[in-house]
Amino acid sequence: MRAVFRAALLGALAFALGGASAQAGLLGYWPMDETSGAVVPDVTSNGHNGSIVGAGAWVTGHVGNAIRFTTPFPDRNDRVILNPVVDLDGDWTLAGWYKDLLPAGQWRTMFRGKDNHHHALVQNSGTILGAFDNGAGGGFRPCGYDMATIGPGQAGWHHIAVVAFAGESHFYIDGAYVGTSDFRPTTDLGAIGNNYAAGQRFADYVDDVAAWDEPLAPSQIQALYDGTATPSSLPAASYPALEAWWKLDETTGSQAADATGHGHTGNIQGSSSWGAGPVGGALHFTNAQADRIVLAEPVDLHDEWTITGWYEDLYNWPATGTWRTLARGYDGDHQVLVHKDTGELGTYDNGGSGFHGSGYVMDNDDASGWHHLAAVGHGGITDFYLDGVWVGDAGFQSVKDITFLNNQFNPDQKFADGLDDLAVFNLALADWQISNVMRLGPANYNVPEPATLLIWSLLAGLGIGVGGRRRRK
Repeated sequence: MRAVFRAALLGALAFALGGASAQAGLLGYWPMDETSGAVVPDVTSNGHNGSIVGAGAWVTGHVGNAIRFTTPFPDRNDRVILNPVVDLDGDWTLAGWYKDLLPAGQWRTMFRGKDNHHHALVQNSGTILGAFDNGAGGGFRPCGYDMATIGPGQAGWHHIAVVAFAGESHFYIDGAYVGTSDFRPTTDLGAIGNNYAAGQRFADYVDDVAAWDEPLAPSQIQALYDGTATPSSLPAASYPALEAWWKLDETTGSQAADATGHGHTGNIQGSSSWGAGPVGGALHFTNAQADRIVLAEPVDLHDEWTITGWYEDLYNWPATGTWRTLARGYDGDHQVLVHKDTGELGTYDNGGSGFHGSGYVMDNDDASGWHHLAAVGHGGITDFYLDGVWVGDAGFQSVKDITFLNNQFNPDQKFADGLDDLAVFNLALADWQISNVMRLGPANYNVPEPATLLIWSLLAGLGIGVGGRRRRK
């Protein structure tokens, strides 16, 4: 049963969000700062200029000027048409500002392709946000967020962003994640503020719209909303809870970059090759016992921490007599390892007490193919998760550093033949956050589900704060 669960989640895995400058991936940017005329210039060098179709006026906007669609409601045809369209055939992000959402009773589309698919729209029969699949058997694919939550009439300016990757579209309103649709349009962006063929005007005002050919990080979406950055000058993504993150998406070389910028570069020893993994690329080891990653700058562990990552094929399984170590310190302690004789998952105290098992014994299913593994150190114990599910805890928590990955100090305890998307957090993640890391990648560990958001909103209205504490089994 767990194998089926794992396979389903693997199919829905999200590509981990990158930390490169957003400018490099900017497909189009329409500041909408003109004062006259019907042309809406794309200020990048890509030439995706727009034209106001219907009636529009240049007015004061949220950022400089903006477009106000002036044909009175119930006419809903005013829009911006792009020529040429913006191709969106992979991962992408769309973002912009709007004011005065049109009332319920009709579809309201913010972003739409020329021939197919609505990237962001509000349903005609209510106020639920989502995407629309114009393919056979498609239809409206909600993200679960009710736009009425913003308030009656949605007066004032609001920011909307859609981040699409791995078959899903993740929606943000005013810098905050609000829900996920299980559909990712992969055609083009042809219209802003309406359906390409008209009839679905989103709002009376639109401003500062941009498109990227990559999924922006939550910190970058927040920066756009806060006004601390613009589409053409976004900072690199930041991940404050991440101490280290090795995406292992390189294609050449013998080093594994730390995406956090904290300098925990990994030097790959033994024999290895770069290839495909469950999250983009992956590191495949081809030697025997000596394969490992040695960190140039060790990762210090403190009172709370979490280690997560993907592994493929436990080394030399099911042979006994060999320890299998995923993470090990320079001076001592194995934070994550498998017992040499019993196959039990656990941790090891080099200070004298030895192996501490979690109670979970790895089986043949766990030893073959790709699996997600997480260890959470807190309160003197270490909790273990396999494929997003809690499997046990060990009565010991290491607070030493991590220097070696996939092996130990003496390279004779190889863990697995493949690794991908390894990360170390400086806090103890909750159960739902472990699930997020597996499904959405380390950058999105703190993204709540729509149902959770609703509960939090109701509790906040009652003055009750909600934290992300772990659930003890």
